[in-house]
Amino acid sequence: MPWKYNSTTYQSNLLASNCTSSFAPDQELDYWSAYYAQRTGAKQSDCSNGFQDACAAMQSAFACLSGAVNLAASTSPFPIPEIHTSGDIDTYGTAVKDAARDYIAQSAAETITGNSAVTGGLFDIFDTFSALSHAYNSCAP
Repeated sequence: MPWKYNSTTYQSNLLASNCTSSFAPDQELDYWSAYYAQRTGAKQSDCSNGFQDACAAMQSAFACLSGAVNLAASTSPFPIPEIHTSGDIDTYGTAVKDAARDYIAQSAAETITGNSAVTGGLFDIFDTFSALSHAYNSCAP
């Protein structure tokens, strides 16, 4: 997402890496959503081969993630897309990041003086991304 400082335009990820060289929140969301997809893909294969335990694990994982998404949505400063089917999960992280980008762009455009509203919103976005990343990690079968 491009951003400006004085008259210079910069290109960057949604959120820059932090000082500890660990993942930035959007990268963490990508990582854990890929982990969840990998874990559910393995269970889906087993479920398709008739293993009922794998089918139950898939249903439990989907219910867990759906509940976590609803909880994150209740405290998020931007509207979080809903998950209706397990197929929505594959593109969900991208949809959340797009919604956050739109929120940041709108907040920046509405801020006339200072950037405290944008900065406060960024902390809320970090919290939302962290909650969703934790959900992907803890709900994976």
